[in-house]
Amino acid sequence: MKLPLILFCLILFVIIFGIYYSPIFKIKTINFSGEEPNCISKDEIIKVSGTLGENLLFIDNNKIEKKIKDKYFCIRFAHLNKSIPDRLKLDLKNRRAALTLLPSVPDDSTESAKPKQIGQGLLIDDEGVIFSLDEGQSNQPAIFILGTDLEVGKSLDSEIVRRSIQVLDKLQNLGVNVDEPKITSQNYLYIDKKPQMIFILNDKINRQVASLQLILDQAKMDTKEVEFLDLRFDKPVIRYAPKKN
Repeated sequence: MKLPLILFCLILFVIIFGIYYSPIFKIKTINFSGEEPNCISKDEIIKVSGTLGENLLFIDNNKIEKKIKDKYFCIRFAHLNKSIPDRLKLDLKNRRAALTLLPSVPDDSTESAKPKQIGQGLLIDDEGVIFSLDEGQSNQPAIFILGTDLEVGKSLDSEIVRRSIQVLDKLQNLGVNVDEPKITSQNYLYIDKKPQMIFILNDKINRQVASLQLILDQAKMDTKEVEFLDLRFDKPVIRYAPKKN
């Protein structure tokens, strides 16, 4: 029984060895589909992928994609499609800015103070990946962010990013003036213009947004002007402007 097993293993080894080193399966052509890369050339992507001349059957798709994304933060995904015997297709998608982050510190010792920008704006997508400096090409909302060491290649909590976008979109739909919004180290979102508002981004954002609309609608019906609104609590804190005589 041992001899047939040894022969089988030997034959299998020879077959695998022959396939691995066979020139038939060496990648000769790499094509692209999807989006045109906006931060690097296709030739550079091919070079970084290290796939040209490799055996098509033995390359690790996930490993190659990770290598490309780790090198070029602007690439959201790079899916590989194999075509026997020697062709590879890279399906690319670029990252798109969801927000422009403005690294900042408060003007005084309290995080609720007016922010002071201390660095160049950074573009971040809805996955929370900071993928580029802002060179003025983005028309996305800008938001100050405090207490965080930011640079291209770093990531923030994607839920914090998505909830910030959700709040800013809602405020825009309600016609609320949003000027100099900022996120603090406690993940509070401050809106400094009247009405001043505070949201907490890691807790029940849908409730906060719903409460915001109800409060503003009720204030409009009562001909009141909301001056301050703290939505971090189950029962929001509201302060109305004094009525004019």
